[in-house]
Amino acid sequence: MDLQRKARQPKVDLTLAQVRFLEAFLQDDTQSLIDRCASGAILFALFSRSMASDLRVCEDWRVDLSLEDPSADGFIECTTRSHKAARQVAVQAVSVPLVAAGRGVCNVCWAMVWCRVADLVGLGFKDRQKGPVLPAPRADGAWSARSVTSGELCSWLKGILAKGGLDCPGIGSHSLKHTSLAWCSKFGMGKYSRTLLGHHSSGKNSVKAYARDVLAPALLEYCRMLGQIRKGLFVPDSSRSGRFMNSLSEPLGPPNPAIGRSEVMSDIAPFEEGWADLGEHRHDQFSEPLALEQKWYAGAGSQPGSVQGSQAAQSDVALPEEDSESSSSLSSEVPEGIGATVRRRAVPAISIASKLVGLVTAETDALKTAGINSLARLAFALCPPGQTPSDTQVEQVLGNPASGVSAGTKAAVKRLVFEAHTLIVAELQQKVKHGDEGVASTLAHA
Repeated sequence: MDLQRKARQPKVDLTLAQVRFLEAFLQDDTQSLIDRCASGAILFALFSRSMASDLRVCEDWRVDLSLEDPSADGFIECTTRSHKAARQVAVQAVSVPLVAAGRGVCNVCWAMVWCRVADLVGLGFKDRQKGPVLPAPRADGAWSARSVTSGELCSWLKGILAKGGLDCPGIGSHSLKHTSLAWCSKFGMGKYSRTLLGHHSSGKNSVKAYARDVLAPALLEYCRMLGQIRKGLFVPDSSRSGRFMNSLSEPLGPPNPAIGRSEVMSDIAPFEEGWADLGEHRHDQFSEPLALEQKWYAGAGSQPGSVQGSQAAQSDVALPEEDSESSSSLSSEVPEGIGATVRRRAVPAISIASKLVGLVTAETDALKTAGINSLARLAFALCPPGQTPSDTQVEQVLGNPASGVSAGTKAAVKRLVFEAHTLIVAELQQKVKHGDEGVASTLAHA
């Protein structure tokens, strides 16, 4: 009987041209505000790797975008308990973070445009109450209290794409979650990073996978991939031999003429009211960090018969130069890609990482002039892991330029410090757990 059953047909991923059209549609002032807002919600689901069900009840919105430099990478995020693992995370009072990259496959920051459109339709993110990312529209054009269903979101997506003359057979709401994850796989991103980005987990480490700070290295890789798409250096829809090239080959047609209120959803019957309240969110509590770098590394790799105590601390504290070939054997739990630089102990990615967070060459050179030529050095240059550098510390490390330091630059440096802290902590955790030889070890006795 099973052999006669019709084969399951998975949903088809969106093409690069379709994603680019969604971003262009959101930016088109001639389109309906309601449909543009829906396009923004669809892009949020796509770039946060979320299913339609994840968007039913969300809260704690954070808009981390640079108003001074729209070309800089940023994020827009919220938390949800309406998730496939909702039962487990509810028991442990942990909400799942949905973090979307603010810049997608076009040069314009789609998230910034969505914020403006959301304000115009009454769904602004400042002090926004718990509720759906995209409420179901009523027949009179107003928003209802409940979220759109997966089927309704899929119909809305297909209607918007149809306005650009783009065929979309086999596309469903789950295509939004899988599209950019498939890009990550084609880009060569490690399995661990893709697991975190897809909000997946295994066994007892599931709650760890939902911790916001654990996502940081994977998000850095994710933004780098999107940047390669924007530059035309990575074309995910091409064949294996043509994915990495010098220019994009897929044209993007202009959106169709303006519409009034949403015509895309006009044929759908009036929506029912009501949505489930899944409980209050409680923020994670973080333990106090250790004050000195030596305490982070002291005895981390100690094993019977190896160097103990202060001698181990002395060798581990020494931060190697960028061209160091030394490496520490970390388990597969450390993220691939960006995490691979952690395996070398000296993280020679300061120039690349600085560019990703929006720092210009002169600001990166100022860091190098101060002796910060790797993320490993940056992790302890301003403040120990677990703390946030002050504005004064940021200004000092940049050399106190006469023109001053903009708020956007300060935010970018602080974010870069956070990324460095995350990598250093990940390395320490793996050294404590597995030691330098990849086997479990214990800390030296006090």
